Amino acid sequence: MICGPTDGRKLSRSLLDSYSKRIFPPKSNTANIFRIVTWNDYGESHYIGPNPVPSEIPAGSREFVEPLAHTGWLSLLPYHIAKYKGKSFNILYDKMTYWYRDSPCAGGDTSYVVANNANHNQRESDPKTVVGDKIFFSALLKAPADVLVQIGSNPPTKVAGVTGFNHWSRPLNGQTGVTTFTIQRNGKSVASKKGRPITPTTTLKSGKTNFNAWVGSF
Repeated sequence: MICGPTDGRKLSRSLLDSYSKRIFPPKSNTANIFRIVTWNDYGESHYIGPNPVPSEIPAGSREFVEPLAHTGWLSLLPYHIAKYKGKSFNILYDKMTYWYRDSPCAGGDTSYVVANNANHNQRESDPKTVVGDKIFFSALLKAPADVLVQIGSNPPTKVAGVTGFNHWSRPLNGQTGVTTFTIQRNGKSVASKKGRPITPTTTLKSGKTNFNAWVGSF
C-alpha cells in the first residue's frame, strides 16, 4: 500500500500478511458492532470494498486504483467477527481470499516511493527491500483440504489446510501468467477460480510500479 507524502514522494508499506493477522487480534470481545477504519483514502491505496466513483479518487491516483477493487477482503469478515466475539461459526462451504501486486516491485519505476519516513526518525530505504513479491492467500475450510496456487503454466504450490481458518503466502519466484486458486479434497477439485494475471513489468501507462493490491475471493 502507499501511505502519505514525504518530500514529494509516497511512503511504502509492505502488504505482507497484515490484513489477515492484524485485523482481529486473538481476543474475545462482546461488542455488537465493529468498524474497520482505513488509514486515509483511495489515493493511498488503503481501502476495503468496491472501487469508488471517479469523482472520489484524488487527482493523479486513478491509474493505481480503478482496476483494483478490494471487495474480496470482506469475504471472511463474518467468520473473523464471530471468533473475535467468542462465538461459534458454522462453515457451510469452503471459501478463499487472496491478494497480490500484479507485477514485481522491480518491474516499474519506484523512484516516486520510499520505504519508511525520515520525518519520524526512521531510516528510509528502497521499497524493493521492504515489499515482498508474494501471493497471500487465506482459506476457510469446512473440512481438511489441499489448497493450490498456480501462476501461469508453472507447477502449483500445494499446502495442506485444516478445518477452519488458514493463511499462507508464496513468492512469485519470477513467474508470470494468470493465477489459479483451487481447493481440493480427496484429490478432487471442490472450488477453483482464476485471478488477475501477473506480468513481468508494470501495466501502468506511467511506467510506475503499482504498490496497490489486487484482491480476489470465492
